[in-house]
Amino acid sequence: MTPREQDRSLLRVALGVGLLHLAWASATLASHPGLANEPDRVANRLYLRGLLAGTPRLAEQWYFPAPKILGVAIASLGATGEGVAVALAAALLAGCGSWMVARAAGPLAAVGFGVALALDPWWTSLVSTASGDLFVAAGVTAAAAAWAAGATGIAAAAVLLATLVKTPAAACIAPFLLDARARLAARGGLVAAAVAGLVATVAGFALLLGDGGTPIRFLRAYTLIRGGAAPPVAPWFAGWLAGDLLAGTLGWASPLAAAGVVASFVAPGARCLRDWLLASLAVGAAFG
Repeated sequence: MTPREQDRSLLRVALGVGLLHLAWASATLASHPGLANEPDRVANRLYLRGLLAGTPRLAEQWYFPAPKILGVAIASLGATGEGVAVALAAALLAGCGSWMVARAAGPLAAVGFGVALALDPWWTSLVSTASGDLFVAAGVTAAAAAWAAGATGIAAAAVLLATLVKTPAAACIAPFLLDARARLAARGGLVAAAVAGLVATVAGFALLLGDGGTPIRFLRAYTLIRGGAAPPVAPWFAGWLAGDLLAGTLGWASPLAAAGVVASFVAPGARCLRDWLLASLAVGAAFG
């Protein structure tokens, strides 16, 4: 098999995994129509309604979920359009992830990745609740895959879209900026995309909340709820490592996760997996 034929074979595997996840996510959403009333989706619709009516009032309710800028835009498509967007995000994540796994460890490993992903209860929860974290994960995964394929413009677009969901997603550019093989312009494009996402989010908050000072009040209220000032870095990192990272992987999937981490550092051609892992860890740290 020539390199070109091999690339096409890996793409077919990734496309197959992506389409299967598209069908599975669509079936999950269609069988549970009540999921259209998931709190974040309802909040995004209310933000959109206030914006279109010219009377955004949610700024008075600091406890209300902060708007997801991309989520509000998707809300304009209606409940059905939101469901389609969720299914496409699931397919994008599964397809891009399986392509990177196939590139590093072969088609069989890619199929195994797709099956393990579908069986993971956390994954089912993300899809079922149309969580913003699903869109963040899809954007980060797409950025890693596009970067590995040399499609740096697409990688920047994925970073922008992920940042428009939740601002910590901007941290995913960290490992790509350290890629000495990449042109300076390509790395600059990632920085520009992340900054554009952050600026657009600030502007979107002011517009959707009807008060430019509301984002600051959101932050203050959130800080107070968490117990005041940020904790020292060392104890926070130790707690995140033991609680979020290690405890979160203790379960049926932990051997697969461990195998994936090991493979990302030892398998030939696994640089894309390492970048994907480091990008995900950077986003997780930014959320913390």
